[in-house]
Amino acid sequence: MIDELGNKYSRLYVIALADERINGQAAWICECQCGGSRVVRGNLLRKGITRSCGCLVRERVAKQAPIAAAIRWGHA
Repeated sequence: MIDELGNKYSRLYVIALADERINGQAAWICECQCGGSRVVRGNLLRKGITRSCGCLVRERVAKQAPIAAAIRWGHA
């Protein structure tokens, strides 16, 4: 197991080792810049697959929604 405690990955700060394991792998409790939290496998953090608590996706969707609506309704 690689000790991730104290590391920062994108928007996530690793604050503790989780009591549970995910698919047999060590999981870490992470705090997001936005204030949210998430339990994430270490390999997903290191590979950059998990970068936030989900807020990054929500921000991107919110940014794209007005553009998508304009295109759909012919206002673009």
